[in-house]
Order: sequence, then C-alpha cells, then structure tokens
Amino acid sequence: MKKIFLLITTIVMLSMATISFAAVELTDIAGTKYEEAVNCLVKLEVINGYQDSTFRPENKITRAEIAKILLTAKGEKVDLTKGNAGYF
Repeated sequence: MKKIFLLITTIVMLSMATISFAAVELTDIAGTKYEEAVNCLVKLEVINGYQDSTFRPENKITRAEIAKILLTAKGEKVDLTKGNAGYF
C-alpha cells in the first residue's frame, strides 16, 4: 500500500510542482526498488523521513502520515509538533 501510494503521489507531484533540492538523505532506501520515488518526494519536500534519517519502508503508513503527505502535497503548511491531534 505504501509503495503504491508513494508512486501515485510522486507522479501527481511531478506534474504540479518544481523540484527544489532538500538536504535530507534517508539512510535505509539505497538500493531498494522505491529509492527513486522516495528521493523525488524528499526533493519536493513532501516527505522528510524520521528524525534518525530513516524512511522505514517496511513499516505500515499511519493515518497521520498520509494526512501530512496529502496536506503537504496540496501546499498546506503542516506542523505536527503543535499537538493538533484532533486535526487529523
């Protein structure tokens, strides 16, 4: 599910946005089949991985993560540190 979602999101974002280069490098995606899609989403600043510079591709994606990705892709400013748990 996560892989399909990332692929669809990448295609949508490439058609809507200009790529900006982010300094984030995720350490656990090198050599995987979704490395290119994840790197594209990082460059588009839609995702940035976890605080330890990992993406954890085998984890299930949470509702909060999906909401953050969709809102960010839409152009909304999302700050998960404010404790807006009811927002999602």
